[in-house]
Amino acid sequence: MAMKVKEAEDTPGSSAVGASPMLSHPTFVLQGVVPLPTPLKLKDGDAKDNWRRWKQFWESYQVVSGLNTQPKDYRFATFITSVGHDALDLYDTIQFEPGQDKRDVDIILRVMEDHIMGLVNTTYERFLFNKRDQQPGESFNDYLMTLKGMIRTCEYRVMADELLRDRIICGIKEDMVRKTLLQKRNLTLAMCIDMCRMAEVATKQVKSIAETDTSMVQVVRKHEPDTHSKGYVKKQEQRQVNCNYCGKRHLRGRTLSFKTFRRRQQKIRYYKS
Repeated sequence: MAMKVKEAEDTPGSSAVGASPMLSHPTFVLQGVVPLPTPLKLKDGDAKDNWRRWKQFWESYQVVSGLNTQPKDYRFATFITSVGHDALDLYDTIQFEPGQDKRDVDIILRVMEDHIMGLVNTTYERFLFNKRDQQPGESFNDYLMTLKGMIRTCEYRVMADELLRDRIICGIKEDMVRKTLLQKRNLTLAMCIDMCRMAEVATKQVKSIAETDTSMVQVVRKHEPDTHSKGYVKKQEQRQVNCNYCGKRHLRGRTLSFKTFRRRQQKIRYYKS
């Protein structure tokens, strides 16, 4: 990494007798530290989306590296070095109009953009966008990111936010959330996204609470005896004893109290007499 250090010149009058020179802090200028944009891919994936992303990197690179202040030939050489094989093949096949400079990067970018954008069928892209529903198991954030990527190729322009909001309402899988959204007047895209996210979080929390309660009930039932099993009934029968008070068989300690037994015996004698 190359580094230049440029010291500020002395201010006027700073070299007077008895006065120490007044120098500002050194100014550091870094060169060669900004990496080139990755090559543009036009044959793999979505050519239009790849172009849009690459162009963002390129414009940022020109500003950060100072390339936009360099001579035309230097900018052209940098562009050819970094753009990649797919874009070079496209550049070699483009027919420039008379008067257009084939070595002017700004003109090249404009012509390539017109060509790449023309490869996309806007009607078909809109058809796919309006048919895209949230899939089972797909989170709302993933669904939202997919819709945002698809709407870029639809060229809705000023209507993009409203149509994205409408697609979310029609495409989400939760009917209760859709009903809540439809009841909201003056619903904006930001409000729609926030409500869908909060509903998804609340659903996950309720599900987590229900699973916790179910697991606690299972733990309690695990320690309770199964009174309907044959082994439990047989074991209870073995623990039964002959009762001297009631004359029946039952578990020890489950008989009537002595006072209650005597009271019943007295009633029986009374009615017999």
